[in-house]
Amino acid sequence: MKHQNLFLKITVLLLCLCLLIGCAAVAPSSPEDDGPAKKPGNSSPVDGEIGSNPPSKPGSGAMDAPSSDSATGDYDMPEVAPIEPSAPGTEGDGTIGGSGNGFEQQAGQLTASEWNDNDHFAEFVDKITAQGNGWYDIAAKWNQVATKRIHVRVHNGQEVPVRLAKVMLLDGEGETLYAAVTDADGDAYLFYALNPSEEGHGYGPDSIRVVSQDGKTMTHQLQVNENEVVLALDTTADVTKLDVMFMIDTTGSMGDELEYLKAEMGDVIRRVARESNVSVRTSVNFYRDKGDEYELRYFDFRSDVDEAVSILAKQRASGGGDYPEAVDTALNYAINQAEWDEGAIKIVFLVLDAPPHYNAETVAIINQAIVQAAAQGIRIIPVASSGVDTTCQVLFRTWAALTGGTYTYLTDHSGIGGSHDKPDVEETNVELLNNMMVRIIKEYVEGKPAADGSEDEQKPKATLEFEIEQNVDNVDLSGYQEKYGMFGGRQYYGTGYVPAEDENGQQVDPEHCVLYTVTSYPDYADKEQHVTYIYITDPAVEVYGFSLDSSFGEFEACMRELGFEITKSTENSRVAEKGNLWIKFSHKEIRICAEVENKTGIIF
Repeated sequence: MKHQNLFLKITVLLLCLCLLIGCAAVAPSSPEDDGPAKKPGNSSPVDGEIGSNPPSKPGSGAMDAPSSDSATGDYDMPEVAPIEPSAPGTEGDGTIGGSGNGFEQQAGQLTASEWNDNDHFAEFVDKITAQGNGWYDIAAKWNQVATKRIHVRVHNGQEVPVRLAKVMLLDGEGETLYAAVTDADGDAYLFYALNPSEEGHGYGPDSIRVVSQDGKTMTHQLQVNENEVVLALDTTADVTKLDVMFMIDTTGSMGDELEYLKAEMGDVIRRVARESNVSVRTSVNFYRDKGDEYELRYFDFRSDVDEAVSILAKQRASGGGDYPEAVDTALNYAINQAEWDEGAIKIVFLVLDAPPHYNAETVAIINQAIVQAAAQGIRIIPVASSGVDTTCQVLFRTWAALTGGTYTYLTDHSGIGGSHDKPDVEETNVELLNNMMVRIIKEYVEGKPAADGSEDEQKPKATLEFEIEQNVDNVDLSGYQEKYGMFGGRQYYGTGYVPAEDENGQQVDPEHCVLYTVTSYPDYADKEQHVTYIYITDPAVEVYGFSLDSSFGEFEACMRELGFEITKSTENSRVAEKGNLWIKFSHKEIRICAEVENKTGIIF
């Protein structure tokens, strides 16, 4: 009997233990164990996806439906597992140059131009209000008729720009009609009456209120029809941080250029981190369309350059199917969900070739995001790729203007990708895309170059002039640095543009230099031919009327005018020859070589 009671007691204990284990398995986990790290006040993980579909069901599973207040742009981000980038140094780490770099292409190939409609606002208004071009109908359809604007410039009383000051346009009741944040030049742009159907209802602009980073405030009473305002606010607040976001369309239509774009963006990320005098964070994000493998793949801001570039290198183009894409989802995340640093300069490059889908909800989401971006000082900089149409041009240029950004677009000069629509603007400079993006970022950090055309100390201008000298013994080599070159020949390196060298003899700044030589071979008199050369990697240097920023067409035109023959033409370079002189031109370097007789050299 005792044994029977003991057996029953053991059985009951085992059953209780099983029940406890089962309860623990289904019980909610503790905060320490609930998966990816969450941000305070934000239900989304640091990295993740929206609208991802199971691989077994391609094209199904659209994004989770927006919450009831989605018309204001407040999506509830679904909780998903983070997308893990590979560790730097592994396959696909994104390092630019060399093998195993994660990119199929090298940076410095795509060409682009910039047009800032706030700098040409009268022309922009003329485009919108002109008859027959369809611009007004597109702008009105999207409630973005950006023809009424007040330009505010804020300085500290000593003509020093006040940066990151909040500027609000108020009506007669003190309600905010529009808000913006001053840029590196102290400029802010306040728009009103964007929706033509609402014009005439409520109160119009009455005053402007400015609040600096350190809390200094002032209010300006507007005069009738006053649209240019200069204000002085005593403040010493400075800018020390920069947040740069890349939001990239990765649908199938971007396939003709995405691999090139990835290399360009990777180069920009590295250069900005290296060259900036402020603390830099980067966020790379990718979107497609509803029903694709993912609608949005997002990655939070991070200071690790290698990690950001590694994420970028892994992306591929796929999906889409129709022309419009999920631009509303991309903008909503970029403006309302991403964790921007409040005290940072904020820039988002929106790389795309198609407009958003048109419906009432999308219009509301995008308009809310654009207005909120302006209020937060997030500059939207579209990078229009091949395939954009008039709707794209009107929308993208308007978004840039409304947020104090600038409009950029790829051009056909590179010969890469499909045909690129030239926007309806005046003639613009054609630049390498990566150089242009780095320049634009620096301008938002440091301010634009002086409008009077005075030289920027960091961008020296120089015109290279040279000739072939028949006897280098007659050349004045003072100011040249003598080295022994190939075969023991004496080479004299010009010092004006040659970058400094470290203790290992490596060039400290090889991206900005002219390396030129005068070569003499006293120990090799029996040699019949030698080569002397000029090697240019600085876009500020012009030679023969062209520079690194010139297009292939401009290079060829210059060469033919001077009697050169184009002897080689590839996707990435051109070669021109004349007599004993030949010139190789790419968007990375200009190499000028001369086959010369003994003791003959290139001089300056």
